Amino acid sequence: MSTELYMYRNYISGELPSSIGNISELSVLALGANMLEGRIPLSLGNCTKLQALDLQYNQLIGMIPEQIVGLSSLSRALYLNQNRLTGPLPLQVGNLKNLGSLSISENRPTGAITSALGDCQVLESLDMHDNRFEGTIPSSLKQLKGIKVLDLSRNMLSGQIPKYLSELPLIEFLNLSYNELEGEVPIEGVFKNVSAFSIVGNMKLCGGNQALQLPACPGKVTGDQKRNHFRRTIFPLVTSLPVILLLACVLGIIYRLVKVKQQTNPASLRQDEHPKLSYAELHKATGGFSSTNLIGEGSYSIVYKGILAANDQIVAVKVLNLEQHRADRSF
Repeated sequence: MSTELYMYRNYISGELPSSIGNISELSVLALGANMLEGRIPLSLGNCTKLQALDLQYNQLIGMIPEQIVGLSSLSRALYLNQNRLTGPLPLQVGNLKNLGSLSISENRPTGAITSALGDCQVLESLDMHDNRFEGTIPSSLKQLKGIKVLDLSRNMLSGQIPKYLSELPLIEFLNLSYNELEGEVPIEGVFKNVSAFSIVGNMKLCGGNQALQLPACPGKVTGDQKRNHFRRTIFPLVTSLPVILLLACVLGIIYRLVKVKQQTNPASLRQDEHPKLSYAELHKATGGFSSTNLIGEGSYSIVYKGILAANDQIVAVKVLNLEQHRADRSF
């Protein structure tokens, strides 16, 4: 015959007596929302038939007792949240292989999250928010195949968001907000739905669902960014192509004219064999391609007389009409 003791929200104060551990048939102890002080009596570890323990919303202090988190009989719930408990989460928590719900939030535990939590494979709800846990999220949590709610927010967790969190089959809500996580946010599983997870307050995250509006990760370019880059580079290049061809043809004509003159004038061999002329120089040499300097006009091009300002050299400047078919072959 089991014994269940419910004294929730009854303004009970003082310390829990160690004699409570003598109730060997105790299966449920609910003392939440009272004004209990002091430490959790270690004698509760003698209640080997205890299935649910609720001590939340009190003012209990001290380390989280390994005798309590090691009670393998706990199968329904263990609520220690909103007290003043300290220290690391004991490794004995791995004994809670049949526990459905665990909450130790809003306390003062420190250190890394123990990998022993991965042994609690029946857990459906794990709430550890608003504590002082640090380090990375342990890889062992990928063994929590039945987890539906996982809250690790408001700690000091660092490192990347493990990709296995996107592979948990039953998870309905994931809260990783206000930590020190960094790197790429997954986009699969629970991370597909922005209302099913929270990552706010992690200033070094990138990528992820577009609705998050996070910066792109270094070295990764999204499809939209690739398309925008194409528009910014290729389109201007295409629109300026006629101008580029025109200048190339003009410079080619100048080069050939200068080279011919160098071949007839040995002294010119000592000069620069590849004169570099800007469009501005050609524009000035021909008087802005003035009709007064027009030498001839054909189907594919117009030839202007020009005088180079640098050495008063007379040149002919041929300008191709690229709107005419095969004009580029007339050069």
